[in-house]
Amino acid sequence: MKPWQLGNTSVRSATRLRDGLIELAKSGREGLLRGHEGDVAWREILGKADIVQLGNDKTNSVGRKWRAAMCRLGFIYDNVGQKIQNRIGKIDFITPAGHRLIKAESGPAQQECYLRALAGMWIDVVSVRHKVPGDFSPLRHVLRVLRALELKTTSSEIYAIEFALFVQTTDHRTPVKKIVSDILAFREARRRSANKKSFEDSAMIVEARYGGEVRASTYRDYMDMNIRYLKSTGLFHAIGRGFSLVPIQSVLIDGLIRQLPPPKTTFDYWNELTNGSILPTDNKENAEKALSFVQMEATRRGIAVKRFSQPGAEVADISRARHDIEEKLALNNEMQFYRAQREKWQEIADLLDLLTRKRIIPGSSMSIPSSERPAYFEWTLWRAFLAINNLENLPNKARRFPVDQDMRPLGHAPGGGPDLIFEFENFVLVVEVTLTTSIRQYATESSPVQDHVHQVQISYPKKRVYCLFIAPELAPSTVEAFKARRFYHRDGRGEVPVEVSIVPTKIEQFRDLFLAMFRSGKAKPEIVLGVLKKALDQAGKCDSPSKWERAIDLVLKQQVSELLS
Repeated sequence: MKPWQLGNTSVRSATRLRDGLIELAKSGREGLLRGHEGDVAWREILGKADIVQLGNDKTNSVGRKWRAAMCRLGFIYDNVGQKIQNRIGKIDFITPAGHRLIKAESGPAQQECYLRALAGMWIDVVSVRHKVPGDFSPLRHVLRVLRALELKTTSSEIYAIEFALFVQTTDHRTPVKKIVSDILAFREARRRSANKKSFEDSAMIVEARYGGEVRASTYRDYMDMNIRYLKSTGLFHAIGRGFSLVPIQSVLIDGLIRQLPPPKTTFDYWNELTNGSILPTDNKENAEKALSFVQMEATRRGIAVKRFSQPGAEVADISRARHDIEEKLALNNEMQFYRAQREKWQEIADLLDLLTRKRIIPGSSMSIPSSERPAYFEWTLWRAFLAINNLENLPNKARRFPVDQDMRPLGHAPGGGPDLIFEFENFVLVVEVTLTTSIRQYATESSPVQDHVHQVQISYPKKRVYCLFIAPELAPSTVEAFKARRFYHRDGRGEVPVEVSIVPTKIEQFRDLFLAMFRSGKAKPEIVLGVLKKALDQAGKCDSPSKWERAIDLVLKQQVSELLS
């Protein structure tokens, strides 16, 4: 059978839907997302909020596909038919499940919203486009396969290619034992193959020919999207080229595997999905078990947590206590990630090379999906300065973009503030990145970046604030705006002159400096500070943006040479 899908490939990650819901709630467009006018308006809302890159989509399909993804997960009301529409809710208005997601501030609370959505999704695998509702639960199917794989091999880990070929192409009609047997047979054949990539590609082509409905590349697209949606629940995490079950979520996992059959009627389906489907931890006994699991994990890691002891506590109180501990575990994960970056400098440099040259690194399996380049750009620079180390602020405070439990980016930083803020002992560094070039770069970046730096200056009155602006290429107008070192900020007193210190650089220039610092064993923030000061000293000596750009390049090259000499 052709692969089923949890969302659509235009909204590759479910976690991006929250940003869209927030903008919809502010827009006044609830209930007005259909037809040509609705498609155009919704697309513009998403574009202006920098949630999607608009491009030249004349069909406005972005708006339709985002609306469809939100409807499918029960975050806005779909058109469910005249007979029950009034009993469910107004078409394209935000549902209770959607409002709960908007209000969810912590990572665990948001994961629970996505988990309720996927736990409540039952699709009709016999229909042409796998419509909802149906009698097949993709989430439970995946959980059953991975749990059975764990019982057979002691590990629930599954490679992405195995998921693509044997999990997303099967449903409840295929015995789980057969699926596991097929996975293990494929795994052994792949192990024996001389060329693993060629083996995988051939297997995908054969599967596509056998399935007969979609191309081989579509299997990979669905695989990538489905895995991202699954990971949004917090029940799965990445391991190498695959993913596995999260052990401390066993109460939820086993409870979902055993849970009741699908809703009996269409009304029951949509009513449950839009209000948030029932989870095993909505039962007090299970809620207490789940809390006990995370408490034991926190103790194992040496994280101090208070024992929850409230006789007569409600399930909501127990769940809040569990989420609080899960937040501490997430921060602990991020601190471990931070400490590990010092040894990951070559991988970070390779990612910078990918962003510069838009190509795959020879001998490396790393790649960056084109639609996610902005998010990976911010993520890579965040990792770079974590590797340089000596932060005064916490790593999660240095970034404004969200990450999943494996520290992978879920999207880029929202507008209205700097991309990255690193506080060091003697200075604060704002890092702003963009993939835009030419005159559009000046229009979209110059004023916002200056304003963001000014905001940080207000927040850090006792430390000097610098900004490193990084792009593939630099537009002369952008360089000129930063060379002036002054812009006018409008406040209650009118237009007030503000001095800012912004140095524009290219990705490959920063990559060369980054590599030189680590190859020389001298990676420290003071090196970056020295470069910034020298580059800014040159600004007043240059009478054109091109001359300052050349001067900055010379400062960087001299620093690289000194480090490597």
